[in-house]
Amino acid sequence: MSLPVEISPNPLLTSAVEIRYVSNISREEVLAKVLGSFTRRLPKIKEGPVPYSVRVDQKGLEYAPDFVLFNDDFSMSFSDKMISFENVGEYKFWNRYFGFIVEQLTLFKELAIVKQVSRVGVRYASLFQDEFVKQGLRMPPSYEIEGIGEGELRIHSSRFKKDDLSINLQIRPGVKVEKNSEQLEGLVIDIDVFKNFKDSADLDKDFYNLIDILHTTEKRILFEGVLKPEFIEKLNPKY
Repeated sequence: MSLPVEISPNPLLTSAVEIRYVSNISREEVLAKVLGSFTRRLPKIKEGPVPYSVRVDQKGLEYAPDFVLFNDDFSMSFSDKMISFENVGEYKFWNRYFGFIVEQLTLFKELAIVKQVSRVGVRYASLFQDEFVKQGLRMPPSYEIEGIGEGELRIHSSRFKKDDLSINLQIRPGVKVEKNSEQLEGLVIDIDVFKNFKDSADLDKDFYNLIDILHTTEKRILFEGVLKPEFIEKLNPKY
């Protein structure tokens, strides 16, 4: 089955690519190097959503960014433990987005910040209108227990392994979100495909190819594993 390049209206909520790493240098040196090297191409800046003083000793917050650098198309979030990328506004599609990621990681490597890469992940989340997608899910949107009645899908969570890749899939109906200053409600399909490294990975061609593989795997989960073909055709796919 061919994977769509585009569907419309675009349901995408997030399209994050994240690399976690161990640094060669101090947090202050990382901040100085990155801010000094990236602000010409990403001239806008804002602080990360969680202050360092709050997250420093909080498990689960250790990979929150210190700063977010961005322009009108893309953003780059970073700290001394992670660097991640995201689209700004409407999705720019993978060919362009991937080119931006490779360009920034190439420069990031030249700064000699990274001692060891521990994880790379691609996470996409999309929102669809409940009444349509419930007819398009490959898994049953409801089930019946004899003598009790029919129950509706509330939260679906699955974990998969494919070779050395890990995949987390969550499906949540009735989610309220804000997108482009508009309040939306629907069913969210959240797919996180990642690889943890036992040995350090270098930021080179093989690493970039891995990011591309993670993205393709995410698309396969959505279009071949979650949504029915007849529902995909209602999304005006372009191949």
